[in-house]
Amino acid sequence: MSIFTYGLRARPPSIGAVPRGFDTWTEKENVSEQIKENWDKSHYRHGILTYSKALTPSEVSSYELVDMNQCPKDKLWEKFVEFCGELVEYEVSYNDFVADYVHPHGTARESNPLHRMKPIEMFDLLKSNGFGGKLKGLETFYNQV
Repeated sequence: MSIFTYGLRARPPSIGAVPRGFDTWTEKENVSEQIKENWDKSHYRHGILTYSKALTPSEVSSYELVDMNQCPKDKLWEKFVEFCGELVEYEVSYNDFVADYVHPHGTARESNPLHRMKPIEMFDLLKSNGFGGKLKGLETFYNQV
C-alpha cells in the first residue's frame, strides 16, 4: 500500500480544513529526520498528513498543503551532484552510469536520487543548473563532477 505525505503549512487539521480521509496526522515535533533534512519547517508548520491515495493538485492547492512526496528540486540536485561525485570517485564510466543508473531499465536506477523523475523533468533540472542539451548536457555534467 502506498503512502502519500502532505505538509500542513497554513492550518492544523480540522473539519473542512483538510481533505477528508487522511490516515495519520504527525505533529511537527514528531516528523521524521528525513523530512527535517529535506524540507523547511514552514512547509509543515502544523504537521504532516498521510493518505493512502494521492490527492489531486486542486486539493493540494485549495487546502494550502505541500506535496511532500518528492524532495524539493534544490535538495534533489544537491543529492544528485553528491551521488554522481561518488560514482566518478569509484571510476564508473559515463556509459555505465547511464546504463545502470539513468536508463529506465538500469539495474541500479533506484539508487539515483532522480529515479522518480520523468526524463523530461530530469533534463529540465539539468538545464536549470546550466547543463542543456539532454544527454549531451548530462554527459557534460557527469564529466565535470
